[in-house]
Amino acid sequence: MFWSPPSEALIGRSRICKLRLNAPDVSKEHAALRWSRSCWQIRDLGSRNGTFVGGKRLSPGAVSRLSAGVTIRFGDDAAYRLAEVGPPCQAGHGHHEERGDMKAALASPPGGSFLATTLGSDAGRASLQLQQQDTVLRFQVSRDEENVRMIVSTRGGDIDLESRAHHYVALLLGRRRLVDVEAGVVDAEQGWLYVDELARQLGTTRTHVNVALHRLRKQLIAHGFSDAFGVVERRSSSGQLRIAVRRLEVCSAGRFPSRRAGSGA
Repeated sequence: MFWSPPSEALIGRSRICKLRLNAPDVSKEHAALRWSRSCWQIRDLGSRNGTFVGGKRLSPGAVSRLSAGVTIRFGDDAAYRLAEVGPPCQAGHGHHEERGDMKAALASPPGGSFLATTLGSDAGRASLQLQQQDTVLRFQVSRDEENVRMIVSTRGGDIDLESRAHHYVALLLGRRRLVDVEAGVVDAEQGWLYVDELARQLGTTRTHVNVALHRLRKQLIAHGFSDAFGVVERRSSSGQLRIAVRRLEVCSAGRFPSRRAGSGA
């Protein structure tokens, strides 16, 4: 059984994943597969049971470049082999869910039926980086906090993401990091917030939080950010999240700057 993924694909148990794996040791958002100009890459999203490339477990958040024939495994679930290394095509953009005999076929050892990547290319798209030292994530917030506008300031200028409902989740994570910066918390411990606590602040559910983060990633991907899947870091062992961008600004709508975090800010 072959699966042709789109140029960006979440892998895990969550309904928002492009490749859904119904296995208890697979995290809801386990890993992210993406086409990067000339190669396929996979990133572990802080999964509980690990993402393995060629038998080697990736560190949480680590990215591995994939070569033809390499075997990929998610926890103790199915082993997959990258059948081809060409760019993506539009054919793979639907959701694909593993169940029954299909999963058994995908779980075969190398030489059987595995994950295929034969997909339509975004190779000519600009590759922007969110986590460059001089990149600033800016939030403009209305007085009633009903509207949150996000602007990403990069070396090439400002990218206006406009006002979206899902930006409020990123705002809460950003504020938490700002508080920790002002309190002198070391970088590695700044900004972590439990998913359940974040959901309570929003008056919603964990599912809503995950959907909002998925929409944020999609928006960033659409604007050419190659590390969009890493905009929010996860600690799957503790159920914590934080905004990954170090330089942040928050102010009233129409005004900058106000509060900042990160080196050079």
